[in-house]
Amino acid sequence: MHIKFTQNFIISLSKIILLALVCLSSSAFSQTSWNFNGAMQGWEGSNYSKATAGESYVTYEITGRSPYPNFGTIGAKIDTKAYKYISVKLKNLSSNKRLQIILNRNSDLKTEYIPFNNLSSNDSEFKTYKIDLSKNRGWRNTINDITLRFRTSLGSEGVEAGTVLIDHIEFLGEGEESNQDPTSKISKKLNEKPLNFVHIIMDDLRTEGLSVYDDSEMITPNIDRLAREGVVYKKAFANFPSCGASRASILTGLRPTPTRFTRYDARIDEDAPGISTLPHYLKDNGYITVSLGKIIHRRGDTDDAWSIPPWDAKYLEGNRSSYMNYSKEENIEAYVTSCKKRKICSPSGSGKGPAWESNDVPDNQYIDGKTAIAAIETLEQLSAADVPFYIAIGFVKPHLPFAAPTKYWDLYDRDKIELSPIPDKPKNAPNQAWHQSGELREWYDGIPDVPDRWIDNVPLDIAQILRHGYYAATSYADAQMGKVLDALDRLNLSENTVIIFTGDHGFSLGDHTLWNKHSLFTLATQSPLIIRKPGGEMNKSVPGVVEYLDIYPTVTELANLPRPEHLEGESLANTLIDAEADTKPAIYTRYHAGENIHTDRYSYSAWFNGGRITEHMLYDHETDPLETVNVVNDPDYKSVMRDLQKRLKAHIKQRDQRAARLR
Repeated sequence: MHIKFTQNFIISLSKIILLALVCLSSSAFSQTSWNFNGAMQGWEGSNYSKATAGESYVTYEITGRSPYPNFGTIGAKIDTKAYKYISVKLKNLSSNKRLQIILNRNSDLKTEYIPFNNLSSNDSEFKTYKIDLSKNRGWRNTINDITLRFRTSLGSEGVEAGTVLIDHIEFLGEGEESNQDPTSKISKKLNEKPLNFVHIIMDDLRTEGLSVYDDSEMITPNIDRLAREGVVYKKAFANFPSCGASRASILTGLRPTPTRFTRYDARIDEDAPGISTLPHYLKDNGYITVSLGKIIHRRGDTDDAWSIPPWDAKYLEGNRSSYMNYSKEENIEAYVTSCKKRKICSPSGSGKGPAWESNDVPDNQYIDGKTAIAAIETLEQLSAADVPFYIAIGFVKPHLPFAAPTKYWDLYDRDKIELSPIPDKPKNAPNQAWHQSGELREWYDGIPDVPDRWIDNVPLDIAQILRHGYYAATSYADAQMGKVLDALDRLNLSENTVIIFTGDHGFSLGDHTLWNKHSLFTLATQSPLIIRKPGGEMNKSVPGVVEYLDIYPTVTELANLPRPEHLEGESLANTLIDAEADTKPAIYTRYHAGENIHTDRYSYSAWFNGGRITEHMLYDHETDPLETVNVVNDPDYKSVMRDLQKRLKAHIKQRDQRAARLR
């Protein structure tokens, strides 16, 4: 039965895989480094020259003059915006002391870098030449072909017969050094298969309640399993506590600002046009990129980032259970009837249904079960093809409504589920820190109204049902992730696949009177991050603060790709080798007029109006980890507050100036 859900998708994927295999077999597609140890790596000699692969270098022989002896490769497809140098290691046994490097954008337009005129001749040993490309970067394009010419002077007659032994050719960014020492571990890694990436996102997942975050309320054996096999980031934060904006920030590597990524339905193509997203960048560098489930919030946003159109069970024709992810017919009907009254009726429309649902049905009767099936079938296709891939898998749970098969509800005894230990507002906290929990109250039935939504929580019996539902939905999503992990093991993909597991932000379950996200309290901004890297640290944790903005640069470093210039995060790759490695001193998140800086110990938030701070709050997590007392006006914290405020203002100024330059 499940085949019909994905057969068109799999057919499209098969075509893309076939195309990728053709590209990979016919060229040096997407490489930026060639180490000629026993292989030509897609390069060849032409025009009165020939090249022969030796055990550790290529012997390039120039046998005549015209027309221009060349040593080159085709199909390189390199985005030169990310590079400043070309490094060439060679032993020049000829009298040609001039090296021209020609980069070809298409069949009829060539771009020639300024020639390098200082080759030594008749070398007794290999030498590395780091050639600066920055003087000729006005065109800044993706190139297709690379050609090296060894000459004595310009013109077809400026060539002498001779031999050059070439060890490696490599593109380097600013400040990078060559990794091509043939005895180094890094050099060996560059000759291995590229790593694959599986990025799993669970919607609205908080850290509280997860055993890997020192709390065992929720039953999540597969999150626990991944933590044992990888690195847990104990203080990872989303950069905006709302779905669309957070996901847009993750995939672009850009920070949300007052004018960029400001809403739950933020669009990348509107707020950051022309920016290469993570999947698009990997796609341009030879990866097959696949989107399954909820990854980007808005349908149709940056679809060209993916090798095939994104797949989402919510939009499958005839899939009535997709409506807000109910499976009971009466709940589907209630939702459809409600949204028709609002004249917006679609899987992402504006109807109202119950805030929770338990139904004794198989996992694939809900969206996440279908997504897990699609992920497994996709992995089966890709494993047979043996091509590098990046798959983003978005599970919609535990997002409202808290709907899951009954067996996951049965994992918990509702009477033993504890309610929030902090149901009231923090002492001295500003009004700007609050909202009326509108997502829960306005979009779902069964939530009794209260006299004052600003201060009153939901009734205790309803709060306990909601918390039970959140736990059940989380356990259900965890089980679907487990199926994906099992498939990776069964298909022998785990040994070469990096797994990145995240939420998109945190979630409040009656804490501080709040439900949902949409605040700058740590419960709404902190969310899980676990990374499993083959050969990396296992069962370790990183205690320092990191942010979801760091995911994009981490992937590019692990993929041995240059860092795109627009990225604003920092790679976490070093912590996957050494979990005790230092992380950044602070992270920054924001929500509407509010801005936040979070260090290892403190969380400081400020609300601005016309550049002036109107309200602020400060919490000391060493003495008050649940954020129950705002100490911003406490004399003992005056110097701390001033320091954090100064750092936050400096960050905002720098961030907004950088954003303005990207427009």
